[in-house]
This record gives sequence, C-alpha cells and structure tokens, in this order.
Amino acid sequence: MYKVVVIDDQPFVRDALVRTVNWERLQCCVVATASDGDEGKRVIMEHRPDLVISDIRLPGADGIELSEFIRKRLPDNQIILITGYQDFEYARRALKLGVIDFIVKPIKNAELEEAIRKAVQAIRISREKEKTLPGYEGHLFLSALRGEANGTEEFREHLRIRGFEGHPKLLLLGRRKEEVETEPFSLLDYVKDSPLLGSGRFLVLETHYEGCQALLAIASSKSASDPSSWTSLKRTIHEGLRDKLGVAFSLAASPMFTDLGDLPDMNSAAMAALQSLFFKPAETLAIATPVWHEPRTVLHESFLREIDAWLETADDDDSLSLDGLSRLLEQVERHADGDIQLAIAWLTEIFLSLVRYGIKSDRTGTETPMEDDVQSSLKQIARLRDMAEGRALLEGVVRQFNDKSRQAASGYSLIVRSVLSQIQTQYAENMTLTDLAERYRISSAYLSRLLKKETGHNFVDLLTKARIQAAKKWLADPAISVQQVASLVGYGDYSYFYQVFKKYEGISPSEVKKKPR
Repeated sequence: MYKVVVIDDQPFVRDALVRTVNWERLQCCVVATASDGDEGKRVIMEHRPDLVISDIRLPGADGIELSEFIRKRLPDNQIILITGYQDFEYARRALKLGVIDFIVKPIKNAELEEAIRKAVQAIRISREKEKTLPGYEGHLFLSALRGEANGTEEFREHLRIRGFEGHPKLLLLGRRKEEVETEPFSLLDYVKDSPLLGSGRFLVLETHYEGCQALLAIASSKSASDPSSWTSLKRTIHEGLRDKLGVAFSLAASPMFTDLGDLPDMNSAAMAALQSLFFKPAETLAIATPVWHEPRTVLHESFLREIDAWLETADDDDSLSLDGLSRLLEQVERHADGDIQLAIAWLTEIFLSLVRYGIKSDRTGTETPMEDDVQSSLKQIARLRDMAEGRALLEGVVRQFNDKSRQAASGYSLIVRSVLSQIQTQYAENMTLTDLAERYRISSAYLSRLLKKETGHNFVDLLTKARIQAAKKWLADPAISVQQVASLVGYGDYSYFYQVFKKYEGISPSEVKKKPR
C-alpha cells in the first residue's frame, strides 16, 4: 500500500478527502492529515509518504513552499495540488517543481481518483527504476545516511557481495548557492567524465539528502589508504565543480572511514564543515575533522544590550547607523564561531529588535508592520546561504527604516506615508491601487480619496511621477538605451512610455538622452 498524507485547512474538505475516496482500491492508505503547511511539513517528515495531496492555499507554508520542501527531502514523492481558478499562476510555478496533477475546485471524486491513479503509476515506475543497480544502490546509501538499521545492514551485505565491504570510504556533501526549481543538483553531472572516476579506483554512489547532494566514494581495495588518492579525488570533484559553477557552490568532505555504521556521524561532520562555509562566501571547499562540538543556542545578554544601544543611537532625523550594524554583524561572525544556527538566531534577533523599535517609537512612518512582511523576512533569514547574504538583507531593512523615518515628518497619515514609500521603492513593479488597498485592508475607493486629499494627486499620477523621475536618472547613463529605461521603470510598451514621458516633461525621452551633460 502506498502511504498518503492529506493537507487542507478546511476540516470538512479534509474529512471528505479521507472518507469518500476508495483508498484500498487505489492501493493507498491515508497515514496522516494536517490543517496547515507547517504541520504538513512535520507529518511528511514523520511518515515519509509516497503521495501528498494538498490545497495550494494554506496557512503557514503554502502549497508551493510545501512542494519545494518535499522535492528537496523526498525527491521521488508524488504531489497533487488542489487549486481554485484564480490560482493558475501558482499552478505554473508548481509545474516546475514536478507536481503530477491539479484538481480544480469544486473537487470531483472521479477526477481526484484519476489523479491518484496517475500518481500511483508514477510511483510504481520510479520503484521499478530503483531496482536497477544505480537506483538500488542510491536507495541503500540514503537508508544508511539516515541511520536506518535495516537499510544499513542491507547496504553492508550488498557491498560484501560486490566486494567492497570494509573498504576505505569518503563522504562528500555538495550544495548549490542558487535556488534551483527544476532538477536536484547532481555532483556526478559535473565530474562523471573525470579520468579518475573512470579508472576503477573508486565506486561512487550519489543520493539527495537534507537539501544536499551526498556522494559516497568507496575504494576498490582495502589497502587503498594512500592519502594522495583521496586528495586527488576531492580535488577532481572540487575543480570540476569550480570550473563549471565558479563559486556558486559549497563542497565538504568527511574524514576517511571504513565502517558503514559510522556513516551518520560522518554526515554530521561533513554537514558541520559545509555549514562553516556560511561564514566564508568566497570559499567553496571545507574538510571535516573527527572532532565535533555540541552547538550553542544561547543568545548572550551582552549582545542584546549592544543591539539596544545601537538602536538608541539614531541621529536627529531618526536614521540608524549602517556602521553600527556592521559592527554588530562582525560580532555575530566572530562569536558564532562556525555555528550557523547560532548566527541565524542572532541575525533574527537584530531584525526583530528593529521591528519592535519601529513599533514602540512609531518612527518608521508606517502602520504596525504587516504580519506577512515580518514572516516573509524571517523566512528569508532562516534560509540564508551565507553571512554576506544576511548582511545585505539587514542593511536593506535598515535603509528602508531610515527612508521611512525621514518621511515621518512630512505630515501625511501613516497609510499615505507607507503608500508613498512603496511607490518610491517599487515603481518598476506592476503595482495597482487595488493591490495596495487590499494590503492595508481598506477599500480602493477610500485609499484613492485619502491620497487625493493629502497629496493633491491620484494614485496613477503619483506612480507615473515616480517612474518619470527614475527614468530621467536612467537616461543620464550613456550605457542604457531608451528602450531599456522604459523597461527599468515599469513600462513594457515603449511607445506608451514615450507618450507618457512627453506628456509630463514636454519633451521626448530621446531628446533628454541627447542633451549634453
């Protein structure tokens, strides 16, 4: 029987999916349900189902984020998403993640059962492929990585039959720094043509585990303990990746070992080495040592006091010092001492301190930050790939804070100040009055009247003026064409940009471009 998890935030829909489908006839059984995306992640990792059926709109992690989560951890899992007609942009993104089917509301049992049959067939085909030697060995490798006793013993017996049991081994973990929505990153794709790997000196297996590609190299003989062989192997893989990816990857190697039962510990060591590259964005290779330390997860009170002291140094126009932030980040890097979780905890505390300070002092020129904005930023921090990315994110938050602080003295209401700030920073996006009104949970008619009353201009005029001002700055750059400027400021149609610009400025953008500087 194939294991199924059902996720929907509406209890009656969830119950109907569980009760009305003839699961036994479809060779399936529902092993768990969840009411939101975050709970869904937990039950998926607990039950490791073959099929997940989920609503695309969920509290917490939505169906897209859930699909990304599943693809990274259970790449052979099948996913069916339940969607509304208005969700087709979500559906397009989900297709890239390999979602096998969509069920459009209202749900019809016949359509759902047909989608389940399709998913079961895909699972069956995948299982058949696993029976081939590379797929089967990859499955055994993954079981041993997880520390599953039965899988480890089966893997050990398989290696004994192939003549590799008790031979020296090396584990390598690799990860791309860019998020890739399509196929999982494969280390072997970049180095499979290497003469060293084709020499017969190593058996090399690969699997996907906890967001990384794991490579297990096993020497062809028990006596192959020559350090130069292993150094050559690491160098071959590292240089192959570097030649094709530059510095857009991280690679870590475990200590050499022989007992397959040590594989989970070797994975922990290699993962710690891989995480150490978080603090060294320019480096791409880390070699683990046999020494491990328990991670530290306590925030020092002295550091919290330093955050408060920095926030209280805002100058006369309430601007926060980027130099002060830089000093805090240097302390994070120094005191975290290679512990990524501790570093992320401190970065999170800096961000939340900024949010609390803004609410407490009302210096941000906005209403209380929308919960979605805060949650989105927290998710970004949790997914940071290195300290450089964390620095850029927090510096962006501080700059936005300072911009809004300076606007706070303008006399506009909180909502109007926030809208003006969004127009000034997001003018190139496809922004509408309706979108902004929904963001602040007010009607578009009310927001339109408010803007007109306080600024003397309607929304379209404010957005157009922001775009025109930005366009004039871009036009001063001789390396950028007028057509490119139109696109940079949010106009997909050049002729329309030409008309609007000339209407507001009295001359065409081409004439501005030709003016001597």
